[in-house]
Amino acid sequence: MAMPEFFETSPWIADGVERQPPLAGAVRADVVIVGGGFTGLSTALSLREAGVDVALIERDHCGYGASGRNAGHLTPTIGKDFPTLVKYVGKDRAAEYARFADRAVHYTEAMITRLGVDCEYRPTGNIITGLHPRHRKPLAEGGRPRRPAGRQRRVSR
Repeated sequence: MAMPEFFETSPWIADGVERQPPLAGAVRADVVIVGGGFTGLSTALSLREAGVDVALIERDHCGYGASGRNAGHLTPTIGKDFPTLVKYVGKDRAAEYARFADRAVHYTEAMITRLGVDCEYRPTGNIITGLHPRHRKPLAEGGRPRRPAGRQRRVSR
């Protein structure tokens, strides 16, 4: 089996990005954020909207690392699956994590809309499937604890 190809630059930006000049001289700011991935950019934007003087520095270009190399999925997935998460952190904490993940998706959707980000986003939900009959029981059990956490589920045959 051949090794998967590694891309130095994300295929999403293969046509190039508008690079900014390197930082020159001293810069003063209330907050300095290191890293221009999803977290750094979102934090910088939120602080800036609140009137905070922010400087964001990135070694390469914003989105160069993991944020720019993902498959573009926006899902409320936490951990391997919900039953495994319950085993590690307990039902109450797992439900908190699930609600947190749902809020993160809604936050991102609102940001996409508010900023008019042209990213071809379509909120289609999240599907977890099984390939074999033995996967049915764990999938059904995995959906059950999510209902109290405010999550919807449907198990199809």
